[in-house]
Amino acid sequence: MSFNKYQWVQMVEDEIFTKAEDDIIRTQDEAWELVNTMIDDSTIYNSDCFDIIKALNYFDWENSDLPVTNIRQAAYNALLDLAIEKVDIEKNLYNVQ
Repeated sequence: MSFNKYQWVQMVEDEIFTKAEDDIIRTQDEAWELVNTMIDDSTIYNSDCFDIIKALNYFDWENSDLPVTNIRQAAYNALLDLAIEKVDIEKNLYNVQ
């Protein structure tokens, strides 16, 4: 199974919206905890990690903010960078009616 960054971002945003709507999360810190949990869940299997790294072209991690000593950490960093860049936490957290 290949990794689709657009589907992943949409899945994360949908989950933030749903948890906010259900009043499970209320703050940006809680939303980022959820994002980190979803990143953890996405990087369990090495094959998924390879797919993530390939799809996100994450091959140069020497200057990464977090240390990278294995494939899981590289995929985690790649998804974290994607989340920081593309996931709109404010829109999905505060636009709950």
